[in-house]
Amino acid sequence: MKKEEIYEEIQKIMLDYLGELTAKDMSIKSNLQADLGMDSLDILYVVFVIENKFEVRITDEEMLRFITVADMVNTVEAKKNN
Repeated sequence: MKKEEIYEEIQKIMLDYLGELTAKDMSIKSNLQADLGMDSLDILYVVFVIENKFEVRITDEEMLRFITVADMVNTVEAKKNN
């Protein structure tokens, strides 16, 4: 699965959950907390949806390293392409 496809799916998940944001408000470089206003519970929920969507398991340690949208995309890409 290509990185762009993963990003598009994660973007959809996040925009659905964070209803007040639009695609223009988010980029792959967006900081989850500073730019998107997410807290730890928001991130936990999005990770749960990502795990189900992509059929991957994201560990707590991996989730704690999620600072940007790119961190999520790169983790899913590594798991899907292994």
